[in-house]
Amino acid sequence: LQHYFIQSNLRKMVSEKESMGFDFQSFMKACSKNMALEEKKLKAFVKSINNGSVNDYQLCAWLCAYSNHSFTLNDTSALTKALVEVNQKLTVDPTWSIVNYQNTNVVGDSRNLIAVPLLASLGLKVPSIQVGNCEALEKLKCIPGYVPKMSISQMNTMLADVGCFIG
Repeated sequence: LQHYFIQSNLRKMVSEKESMGFDFQSFMKACSKNMALEEKKLKAFVKSINNGSVNDYQLCAWLCAYSNHSFTLNDTSALTKALVEVNQKLTVDPTWSIVNYQNTNVVGDSRNLIAVPLLASLGLKVPSIQVGNCEALEKLKCIPGYVPKMSISQMNTMLADVGCFIG
């Protein structure tokens, strides 16, 4: 079934190369044939995800291919390196004690609404970046003036001034 999903999505995908020189079809073919992933192509892939030129269904197809094939430690390392290098980063003062608080995003999980400010009140810095639609973020959207999607600059300011953010 997953093989069918990947193949049917490959047929849907546009064969033109992206403006950045990224060709999603050839990238997928390399992934599905267990070919080594080039770091340069992985960076272009991450950039294409960030700028929206890779659609959700394309990303899903790639995730299926990635999880169903034997990618090497080098492939995984190159992907991690590409994610770190391409994406924007928070500015972190070396004197800060940072807490990496992860929310499980399951129904009824609003613990971060209590845990994040509580940890910040103890002098810790707690960036809490929510992915997808989580219950806590939906609750916060009801607060007038709350901004659910902050820029990196806004996140840095909130972390420095308040000690935490949920966004």
